[in-house]
Amino acid sequence: MLLLLLLLLLLLLLLLLLLLLLLLLLLRIIIIIRLEFDNI
Repeated sequence: MLLLLLLLLLLLLLLLLLLLLLLLLLLRIIIIIRLEFDNI
C-alpha cells in the first residue's frame, strides 16, 4: 500500500515537472515572438 502511494506521488511530481517545462517553453516562445514583432 505504501509503495503504491509512493509511486503515485512520483507520478504526480513528474507531471508537475512536465507542466512547468511546458509553461517555460510557452513563455520563451511568447517572448521570442514579441521580440520579433518589436524588431519590425
